[in-house]
Amino acid sequence: MRLDIIIPKNNEVELYEELLRMNKVPVFLYSNLNYSQLSLQLKRLEGFKKGTYKTAYLFKPESAEELVLDKKIRKAVDYIVGTAQDLKLLRVLIEKGRINFFVNIETASGRDHTHYRRSNFNQVLARICKENNVGYLIDFSRIRNMVSMEKRATLIGRISQNTKFCRKFNVQVNVMSFASNVEDIINNDILESFEKIL
Repeated sequence: MRLDIIIPKNNEVELYEELLRMNKVPVFLYSNLNYSQLSLQLKRLEGFKKGTYKTAYLFKPESAEELVLDKKIRKAVDYIVGTAQDLKLLRVLIEKGRINFFVNIETASGRDHTHYRRSNFNQVLARICKENNVGYLIDFSRIRNMVSMEKRATLIGRISQNTKFCRKFNVQVNVMSFASNVEDIINNDILESFEKIL
């Protein structure tokens, strides 16, 4: 069964049932919560059968000083997913942030260089990811919901470059739905096909 990250909005039951029907393991992703708020959200999952779902927390530090995540939050969830759009902050997050995955590091704006894309990722970071066992997640809903076709093409190009760096160093790369409602959940075949073309 394939893992798929979803972002619940008080609709955990519908998302859980739909993902199980699609032969997926739901990973409930929560963000911008302190430990007590996170505990309340996780209590909604107590009715689900153990082992049929996972939990994750999106860690978005704004500076290197904010890299300390509450230990209680780390213990409460199965995965820590980090994100940063600054190259230096991303490096510190991967090296010292103790994350399992990173996501949404690319921007869709700004011009690319003649010989490479400005994707906020490079071979050095890919090697560090391999050493620290950090995987790369691709947010399919971000690509699908982008209105401007030009920006969508730029974003896909940058994601493709990051994927090549990751594959060169055997860093795990996964495309996930990041759906907030049942209609946005993407079929396994589509996600796997998109992974192959990157």
